[in-house]
Amino acid sequence: MTLQIPRDKLLHLLAGIAITACIGVYSIHIGVIVGILAGLGKEAYDYVSGKGCVEILDAICTILGSLLVYAVYMVYIAIMGVL
Repeated sequence: MTLQIPRDKLLHLLAGIAITACIGVYSIHIGVIVGILAGLGKEAYDYVSGKGCVEILDAICTILGSLLVYAVYMVYIAIMGVL
């Protein structure tokens, strides 16, 4: 049995990863906040504009991507003893 992830959800996950990683270079905390807000904001835009379909799973996938980057960063910091 293989795990089938819909392309749309994978793109949302990758967007969360990319946003948080790019901004996280400067501040991981701000990066994860922006990643989360991007996921929620995209769905809010879809709702308000009526141009897209609001899907809570899209927001969740974007947020999970952001949290994944944050978790990897925190594990790295813990292992390396940087903080």
